Amino acid sequence: MEDSIVLSIIAILMIGYVFWSIKQSIKPAAWPSTIGKIESCSVCRSSRTYQVQVTYRYSVNDKEYINNKLAFCYPGGSQSEQHEILNKLRTAESVRVLYNPNDPQSAVLYYGIHRLTKVLSLFAIMWVSIPVIASTYPWLFSTFVSIVEFIFPSILRVSIVEFTIPIIKFVFLTGMVGLLIMWIYAFRSDRVLLKNLVIY
Repeated sequence: MEDSIVLSIIAILMIGYVFWSIKQSIKPAAWPSTIGKIESCSVCRSSRTYQVQVTYRYSVNDKEYINNKLAFCYPGGSQSEQHEILNKLRTAESVRVLYNPNDPQSAVLYYGIHRLTKVLSLFAIMWVSIPVIASTYPWLFSTFVSIVEFIFPSILRVSIVEFTIPIIKFVFLTGMVGLLIMWIYAFRSDRVLLKNLVIY
């Protein structure tokens, strides 16, 4: 009982963090933009990942700001991916800066849901859904058999149940495979987000 409570709390916290990360990652899409200048940029290694460190300057309503946030919930990535970002920034004469209209000091250079957030979201879905599917499978099967026994005469019961068991198993396994495919898709490169990094 205590283990199930702990697991439920972990699942709730994980799902909450995922929703917060997604909201943070995409909210700059609705922010106004201005033109900024890159002051410095480099790639630094942090543990097993690489991160782009950038400093940029921009103005909003004739007031100048300096910021170093590349994107919200930006976890870094592989060396090749981060060097692509670095090379794009180094060739830029200027860059689009997305800023919070209520707090211009809060700004980013691009937006989008990063790979780590996708992986965590799918892990949270699998954490919750797999036990649910596994626990409801016997219930679904027994319910199906009860319906067949109630509706169909005894002559047809066995043949209908035997014919449908493989279908139920197929649907169950297809759901598991679907979750696995979604998991693999989440590991796709973050390079697709580079289109949101606009330079001039």
